[in-house]
Amino acid sequence: MREVVGTIVTEDDKHFVDLTVKGRSGKPEKLVSTTTHPFWSDSERAWIEAGDLKPGMRLHTANGEAVELTAIHAFDKRQRTHDLTVENIHTYYVLAGQTPVLVHNSNCPLTGGFKAGVTPDEITDINRGFGGETLLSGSPANTMANASRYNSFWDKSAVVIRDIAGSHMFNNGNKRTAQAVVEELMRRNRVTSGPTSADLRSVIDRVGKGQLHDVSDISAALRGY
Repeated sequence: MREVVGTIVTEDDKHFVDLTVKGRSGKPEKLVSTTTHPFWSDSERAWIEAGDLKPGMRLHTANGEAVELTAIHAFDKRQRTHDLTVENIHTYYVLAGQTPVLVHNSNCPLTGGFKAGVTPDEITDINRGFGGETLLSGSPANTMANASRYNSFWDKSAVVIRDIAGSHMFNNGNKRTAQAVVEELMRRNRVTSGPTSADLRSVIDRVGKGQLHDVSDISAALRGY
């Protein structure tokens, strides 16, 4: 049991999705979420905001199995909502019918699980310094939540590069942002061995061109220097 230590009450939320999954019994089960709440997708190996989920993706359940998302219906309705902050954990489960699916803990520190991390706001500020203005794919908060699922420094850094440079997160400056964030993480965590600045840029260029996709491959490339 964990204590709910905080709630965020929004009086006029209006963007929602009705998610339908194929439950353990084989019957459809439903859950309504705000579009911005992150769900863990086993098929995509990433935290994905509810509004960006697609039919066919698979969500993680409490027993370790994955359930298929079969339908999504977006709708607008002004409604009071409650986001929870649960003590000392980054994730918890919510029920889609009788099926518990994994979601991210509201308001927990999203610094990727690094000993000394970078916040989503810092990533956004770094990108603005390179001329970025708007998000195109995902978000810095989701990136750091994704990184928290991995253990090693280079695996976590690979997630940062994949999500920012590979997914073209911002409208401008993605490669430079990814490099600046990883170099700042190296500095804060006192990582002195690894790729030089030029080598790091080479890996990021390959990710941006689609030549490296998987976290394991990107991490291996970073370790290779």
